[in-house]
Amino acid sequence: MCRYFELPTWDEALLLILFKFIGAALSCASVAWGANLIAVHYEDVLAVGRGPAIMSIIVGVCAALLHWCECLSDMKKSSFVMNFVGSILLLLVIAEFTIGGFAFKYSNQLEDVTIEQFQSKIKEVEDGKMPELKENMDNFQIKMQCCGAFNASDWLQIPDSCFADQKQRKDIYTEGCVHAIKIVLAPTMEQLAIFVTALACLQIFIMLIFIVNYVRYHYERAEYEPV
Repeated sequence: MCRYFELPTWDEALLLILFKFIGAALSCASVAWGANLIAVHYEDVLAVGRGPAIMSIIVGVCAALLHWCECLSDMKKSSFVMNFVGSILLLLVIAEFTIGGFAFKYSNQLEDVTIEQFQSKIKEVEDGKMPELKENMDNFQIKMQCCGAFNASDWLQIPDSCFADQKQRKDIYTEGCVHAIKIVLAPTMEQLAIFVTALACLQIFIMLIFIVNYVRYHYERAEYEPV
């Protein structure tokens, strides 16, 4: 027969639901941050992978679904379900700490991008040997609203992607892409790391609450059961 665990008080139950809603919100935020990073196409221009961004989306979706399901479910759960949910949470926590570590690492790599490195990519684009790199560079400059490594003078022939109005080639972006990387892209990667790490810590806290209440409930039940 399946044993059940029930939170002792409604105060604790409501507190746990609040933490789960926060966890679900952080999970959705990590998905949004990851999607925002992927949309920039930075990995095709810079020597920095997009692994953390992709993993944050996958893990964020899984964590959000898990937390929302827990919030909407009955507080009375079987021991099997509790163990299963706990195991999934543990795996998510491990994945989130891994993502956070890589995101911090990649954030530092983005901070270290130099003008010379970006200029070498521009030269590869202008050589015309890698058409896909040109497309990715255009997408990158449009998304980041930047032009060249330092400014537009890095290009022999300024591409349309350097202009806010590409059809009429007006309103050229004055900010260099290296500067944009350091003030926008690198902080975004760092924020992703902070979000997934905070989510992992919150999930650990939720797991501890479950463990404490689970042990206390069974201890009290055993204490009052007739011998």
